[in-house]
Amino acid sequence: MVEAPKKKTSRKNSKAKSSSSNSDSDSEEKAKESVEEEKNGDAAVADEHDGKTELFVQGLSFDTTEDGLHEFFGPFGEITKCKLLSSMGRSKGKAFIEYGDHASARKAMNGTNQKDLDGRTIWVEFSGQAAGGY
Repeated sequence: MVEAPKKKTSRKNSKAKSSSSNSDSDSEEKAKESVEEEKNGDAAVADEHDGKTELFVQGLSFDTTEDGLHEFFGPFGEITKCKLLSSMGRSKGKAFIEYGDHASARKAMNGTNQKDLDGRTIWVEFSGQAAGGY
């Protein structure tokens, strides 16, 4: 019975030897697999924002409140911080929203950027990113 697995192993080896052992074919296979993952949405987006959980929001109405931000951004994940920037008691129309994980933050950014909140179009990006429209 021990010989049966050895035969299976040797068959795999013989198949591998009979097929192209060219490293280019291995690279092509890996490339095909990654393209398939991207098509299926299985591959995570990899960019300079990986791991970031804080979003910067601008273009907010001066009437927008922190409670309103929680309500608007809450469906995308657990909010760990919500800070509406103000000066002398008046909103500056900007805020920071932080999520418990990167996936929620990215989902929120994709779902809220250039959407309407309190009658104004808002811009949402990862904190530390240069403003897109300015």
